[in-house]
Amino acid sequence: MGVFLNAFRTSARMAPMRLVLAGTPDAKDVLSATGASFADRMGSLPIGLLSPEAGRAAIAEPFADHGIEVGDGVVKRLAAAADNYPCYLQLVGEAASTEAANFGRLTGEAGEAAIARARVRRDEYLYTRYEELAAAGHLEFGVAVAGAVCAGENRIHENIVEEIAWQHCGEGWNAAVDFIFRKGFLWRTEGKRDYQHGIPSLMDYTVKRYEFDRPAPKGRGAEPEQSPRRAGPFHATVAPISF
Repeated sequence: MGVFLNAFRTSARMAPMRLVLAGTPDAKDVLSATGASFADRMGSLPIGLLSPEAGRAAIAEPFADHGIEVGDGVVKRLAAAADNYPCYLQLVGEAASTEAANFGRLTGEAGEAAIARARVRRDEYLYTRYEELAAAGHLEFGVAVAGAVCAGENRIHENIVEEIAWQHCGEGWNAAVDFIFRKGFLWRTEGKRDYQHGIPSLMDYTVKRYEFDRPAPKGRGAEPEQSPRRAGPFHATVAPISF
């Protein structure tokens, strides 16, 4: 990547060029680590989740441009399944295009097939993020934050995030908050003090996977293990699921 970026910079001196890159919230850190000195001076535009209207438009308009019939109900279902998250909208859109070609049009049946196809690839990404949280020792912290975000109806003040981080991570709380933010677990508009979930399905997947992976209590009559708790209402509980 560093070689490419520096080659671009050299080429841009000879001809007008513009470079546009897209990535996760830690994109600038990743680019800076490549040794491309100008990466720190690049402008950035936080995207976050699209509005429901924009998500539906991202699904519907390409099909309309190619004259493919698609109902409003199918479009809404596809956009909702993608969390209105740009990366997942691309996955769902690609899968929907494949199913539309198979069915001749984008019906409800084709839409559900597209969602199932896209979910396989999405879950590969979610499992990678889950593994990163676990490797960093921030899994229980992430689960507790997910419970707090849910309790707050998708809003959580930064002070509460920091309090939860301190309880789970001690003096490493600041690095822990930064880590889960860079991994897309939390997101916030620049200048705001409230967080929201960065990728809804990532929080949901993390909590469910955590409950699923926890070892069963040992010994007859042992009390069932409880989910991580903190003072107050910030406690996540989920039903067992299959992966």
